[in-house]
Amino acid sequence: MSTINLSILTKEILKNIQICNQISLKKSDIDLFTNTLVSVTGEQITLFSSNNSVFYIGKMKLASELPITSELKFLVKTDQFNNILNVINDEYVNLIIDTEKLTLQLKGLKSKHQLRISVENLENFIIPAQNTQNQVAEFLLTVDELNETNKSSLISVGNPKSMYDAPYLNICYTLRPSASQLVIVATDRYRITRNQLTKEFTSLSDEVKSAEFTNFLLPPNSLKLVASAVNDKNIKVRFETEYSFFEIDDNRTIITRYGDGKFSDYEKIIPQSFSCSFNINTEEFLSSLKQVYWCIANDVKKSVQIQLNPLENSLSLSAINVNGEESSAEIKLESYQGNNESWTQFFNADYLKDYLSTIKTDTFLWESNPNKPVILSPKDQKNSQFYLVGVLR
Repeated sequence: MSTINLSILTKEILKNIQICNQISLKKSDIDLFTNTLVSVTGEQITLFSSNNSVFYIGKMKLASELPITSELKFLVKTDQFNNILNVINDEYVNLIIDTEKLTLQLKGLKSKHQLRISVENLENFIIPAQNTQNQVAEFLLTVDELNETNKSSLISVGNPKSMYDAPYLNICYTLRPSASQLVIVATDRYRITRNQLTKEFTSLSDEVKSAEFTNFLLPPNSLKLVASAVNDKNIKVRFETEYSFFEIDDNRTIITRYGDGKFSDYEKIIPQSFSCSFNINTEEFLSSLKQVYWCIANDVKKSVQIQLNPLENSLSLSAINVNGEESSAEIKLESYQGNNESWTQFFNADYLKDYLSTIKTDTFLWESNPNKPVILSPKDQKNSQFYLVGVLR
């Protein structure tokens, strides 16, 4: 029988093909990377996509009455498949596969679309499979943990256009088994974001278990992809030799290669004591920063001057651009501790705005030493997260 007629919930296949479309390349010298591999067997249809660094597996249950007795595989252009499914509004979509004419027909109640498929080079479409013998570590990550750590880490990760050290183009997941900690760090060498989570590891290799810490360098785009695909469940994270597996649920898995480059020992540059510390209202600080930002919006350094006046219990922000235009604003401090000396420091305004825009607490903690990098953290949450940002010279 050369024609097979399948039925599947439109929202289910659409949910999966949208992830495939984020992974598949639109153009590539390797044609396989522009395709999605469709596998039909029993009562299940599975979509596979790959760009050789990120991989996806999405399984769905068929609504067809008769199961497929033997496995059927074919390739279809991902972007075309995605575009058609996005315009089908019916609850179910029929997939009519003709293995002789090599066509895939997608049929709704009032619409019909046809695509070419291919059955060549299927054996070259490789998706990493789980191998328990290669398992290095496993733990659960909640959706909130993933979203919050992503949000703060992504602002500090290195920019490929200006960063030549490959490790800093990644977000570093550091496992500290003896302390039951997962530390997530990103840096572009001008700033560092550090998140610390308490974790019970469900599985650890002997090598990781005996080490003080083990780093896994994960591509930011892969973590963003995982975040875009999650639902309200925990995510199972598993590291094996060369690959990390993010099991979004029982049917969907995103796989990514992790880097083996050396990440800097960032703990050595974290200040342990400060000449002053204080709390500032987050909304007021951001409002003041925006008030002076117009003045330096087109400047390369985005330099904003911060002046601390302990005796007046205030902090002022000011900026001046190359045209001599000026702007300033003032904020009251809360819970000031430290010496009474005034000081002035310059910062990249974007670096301050980027991080403080991610904070949910009403106030944040500022800790600093004159002419040294400062540490910012959500109020009473420094143990969970902090942000180190350097001063401009």
